[in-house]
Parts: sequence; C-alpha cells; structure tokens
Amino acid sequence: MGKEFEDMVSGIDYLIKEGIADPDRIGVGGGSYGGYATAWAATYASERFKAAVMWMGISNQISMTGTSDIFWELTVVHWDLIMYDNFDLYWERSPIAHIKKANTPTLILHGAVDQRVPITQSQEMYTALKWKGVPVEFVTYPREGHGISEKAHQLDFMKRVLGWFEKYLKDSKTSE
Repeated sequence: MGKEFEDMVSGIDYLIKEGIADPDRIGVGGGSYGGYATAWAATYASERFKAAVMWMGISNQISMTGTSDIFWELTVVHWDLIMYDNFDLYWERSPIAHIKKANTPTLILHGAVDQRVPITQSQEMYTALKWKGVPVEFVTYPREGHGISEKAHQLDFMKRVLGWFEKYLKDSKTSE
C-alpha cells in the first residue's frame, strides 16, 4: 500500500477530529483491492482499527502475483515493476510481512473458485493471524469466484459482516 492508504487514514483522522467518528470503534472492510487495504490495515496499521472484514483480499503480493490470472495487469498497471526483479518491494507491500503488528480481529471471506485473487491469499492471512493469536474466522463460499452471486451466500455474507462489526465495534454504553 502507499499513498492511497495514507489518504484513507487522513480521512479517518479528519472524521475523528470533527467528532464524527469514535477512534475506539473504527472498523475497516473491503473486497479485492479493498480486501488488500483491509489486510494492510489489520497488520501494518493494526493499532488504528478495532475490527476488519477482508473478502477476496490480497495478503502476500509475491504469491498473489505468481498465481493470479492477471499477472500482466498486476505487473504493469498496479506496480509498473516485474515482481521477479523486485521481490523486496513486493514483500514489503505484503500485509503478512507486517503480521507481528497485527491485533485487529479479522473476518476473512472468500469464494472457493476465485482465480483473480486465489483463495490461498485468504488462507495465508488466516494462518498468519492464527499464529499471532489474533481473533480470526475464515469462511469459504463453494462455487463462488471473485464475488458472491448465490442468494444464500449473499445473505450469509451480510449477516456475518454485520455480526462481526457488531461484536467488535458496538459501543458498550449503548447496550446497557
């Protein structure tokens, strides 16, 4: 991640300063590239986020680039660098490279047959968070690719996301 993540954090800081957001209840979630931002938030900047929901996200830029169906797009559009000549940068920009900072409870959701962001990206993140002792759940949706299209899966997805944020972000004062 880079400037786009800095912009996201600056926006959060502004909302906190304006009294719109509670710094003790900031959650993050996203899919695909947004899932990458979520994984980055849950590791590199974990102290800022109290809950994360990553779906079809990137955890390891090296294994992602080497296994995705869009090698050239990743290389030319997102990086303008060939991975095989730039392993250090690709690793530095991988969320699991920063796993020792992680403490954000993370829900991971992924389609079982995703070729754009292979399910191994979620498996790597899940394994790393489990190793670190961070609260984590991993849900796989059978027959789903890079998105959730079956109605039953969509309903399950929405219930899980809402439940995760409710569990980790709910204000204890409002539940009295």
